[in-house]
Amino acid sequence: MFTATTDLIVSSAPPERAGAASGISETGAELGGALGIAILGSIGVALYRSRLADALPAGVPRETAAVARDTLRGAVSVAGQLPQGLASAPLAAAREAFTQGLHLTALLSAAVAAAVAVTATVLLRAVPATSQAQPGEQPATIPEPVAVAQPEEAVQVIRSGSGCLACPGERRLSDVQGA
Repeated sequence: MFTATTDLIVSSAPPERAGAASGISETGAELGGALGIAILGSIGVALYRSRLADALPAGVPRETAAVARDTLRGAVSVAGQLPQGLASAPLAAAREAFTQGLHLTALLSAAVAAAVAVTATVLLRAVPATSQAQPGEQPATIPEPVAVAQPEEAVQVIRSGSGCLACPGERRLSDVQGA
């Protein structure tokens, strides 16, 4: 999907703007991915916290419940510190809340991806690719290479901090000091 999208974007741009179009495409993909992860992750965490707050048994201390609601790892560490009879309930509730949050974010991401795919298909259907030849047009021919005259004498250019040491017309540091 990413390759097809980038190809469509770059081929829709004029040839002299293809590099800029590719850069904008890549930036948009990275920004969209980061925003998607942030938004879906926030939704998953919100669902986890709300489900776990409702499912924790009454015997769990308030501070311990707050740590368990923060992350699944917090819930696992809290369960390890509680007495044996009380430890299994918060751990099972945390696992169930995490699973529900994960399922919701997976469904939301699938729905968003499907909606974007349909929207892109509908909106970009009429966009012609500029790199493709129009019907009836002949493809451009590549001109024959032109021979370039080679200089008779090869010159090696050596650059240093004080300028070009072998460039005609430039003075060397030793020439200036000796003068």
